[in-house]
Amino acid sequence: MGARHSHDDDEIHEDPEIMLISGETDLRVDTIRQLQIRFADFDLDGKGHLDRDDLANIIGSSNPLCNRLADTMLYPPLQIDKTVQRRQVLDFRHFCSLISIIKPDIRKSKDFRASSIYRITFLFRLMKSPDEEDLEVDSLLDILMKILSTDVTVEEIRAIANQAIDEVIGASMERRIDHEKFVQVCYKLCVDQKFLDII
Repeated sequence: MGARHSHDDDEIHEDPEIMLISGETDLRVDTIRQLQIRFADFDLDGKGHLDRDDLANIIGSSNPLCNRLADTMLYPPLQIDKTVQRRQVLDFRHFCSLISIIKPDIRKSKDFRASSIYRITFLFRLMKSPDEEDLEVDSLLDILMKILSTDVTVEEIRAIANQAIDEVIGASMERRIDHEKFVQVCYKLCVDQKFLDII
């Protein structure tokens, strides 16, 4: 009888670049191969990368967050340091990293929580002003209203959000939220569980 073929067999003889991406993203080799095809479909000019205009076209102008999403996607998705700069283009390795945090169900580990900090960081970058390091509390409230909207009333959602914000920033008169505090608020309200609803 012949030996059974497995994902591990594929990885033994795989391209080193694909193995590097697999290690960084927790994506299987066969998933990365499928993403290569998808990336090539998006890269209509064969440049080997996607720029901001490409991303905006993929997202579509009907999405009210189109331009902000395109800008945010250019940040290295697996780097959460506030000094990280937005890049000019998105290459295939960057593309796989982005997919791995937006679609955690395709990761090998299936551990949704393992990549939650990256999704929350993506959300923070998406909603803050490009030239600001922090987020206005009112902007955070708007985000939470969009994400947490369920069967409860607007007033109840606002009260829940305000309570979580107050618990994190305390009596501070500075009504701004930095990345660290934003993460704390999101964890308190399980925002990560509903992250994809707004994009």
